[in-house]
Amino acid sequence: MLHYECGGILVREWYEADRKGMRRHLAVGPGEEMLFLLGEGEFEAVVSGSATSAKLGLAANHAGMKLEVREGKLIGRLAASKQGTARDPELRDREGGRLRQDTRGAG
Repeated sequence: MLHYECGGILVREWYEADRKGMRRHLAVGPGEEMLFLLGEGEFEAVVSGSATSAKLGLAANHAGMKLEVREGKLIGRLAASKQGTARDPELRDREGGRLRQDTRGAG
């Protein structure tokens, strides 16, 4: 598990993998809007919290996470929150920030 601060906001990040793909989990403390680099390349679709490219498929399960493409990079924009995303007392309740990342044809 990675623990770091970004602009004074505590972030915890970890990965989980199985046969269905890899999931990137983000637990974020309360604070201002945050941007996360999620991937690079040509994304075919960015709608309703999911995006796909030739090698990567992503889906966010948190209503506050919006996906967008800027200059060939897939960005996750997590809305500002007074509460945070995790149940951890240090992060206080902004649960979610889970991303499902599937590698396609990588090898």
